[in-house]
Amino acid sequence: MNPDRARHLGQAPDRLLDLRGQERHQVREFVDDHDEVFYREWVRALFEGAVDDLRAQASARGRQVPFEVFRRYDLADLRDEAQPTYSELAAALGITVATVTNHLAAMRRALRARVLERLREVTASDDEFEVEAKRLLGTRR
Repeated sequence: MNPDRARHLGQAPDRLLDLRGQERHQVREFVDDHDEVFYREWVRALFEGAVDDLRAQASARGRQVPFEVFRRYDLADLRDEAQPTYSELAAALGITVATVTNHLAAMRRALRARVLERLREVTASDDEFEVEAKRLLGTRR
């Protein structure tokens, strides 16, 4: 995920998830920190599940176009595809550039909410939740 998109999701650039890179480097000659490898995989799974939740929620609410904008723009690098411009997305989907911007903002907020919901389910206390939310998203709730 590139730094600009990470900022939209509330992540600091030093906390970026490189899901594609993770998959490419699953086979490692030497792993120094097994806990870090486990944590990265846990984070990848958390975000993957949140994206799946977002997709299902968008479909159930008739919001396929906003999700498609999000999928094509924010998830393009995960599929080894070139990231389209807002103008290209607007033309391809028959919407305005302003609508692309609004859809991305809405889907990013919704993804953040899904991530926090999933995080709440797997943390044992409010303190643990706050620490992990800050680590994942760079901010408190």
